[in-house]
Amino acid sequence: MIPHLALSHLRCPTTGGVLEWMPTEQLSAVHREIAESSLVNRSGDLVTEQPSAMLVCKAARLAYPVLRGIPLLTTGEAIDLGQLAEAS
Repeated sequence: MIPHLALSHLRCPTTGGVLEWMPTEQLSAVHREIAESSLVNRSGDLVTEQPSAMLVCKAARLAYPVLRGIPLLTTGEAIDLGQLAEAS
């Protein structure tokens, strides 16, 4: 995981907003959606790799995956949180 001090310096590339760790129960929902092949990123690509964590920008309603300890903070890799609400 990213140390708290380092996380405080990371910002959403879309809005410049604060990033927070995604709660465990929401991350579980992301994992289910990926397993069902029903989650796409903002580039329109099907998400196939299970992230170990996600960083969330509440202002933008976007989540950025953390793969192998590396946060993918690019707009194209972001997942619109509205997809999770639609699936529920």
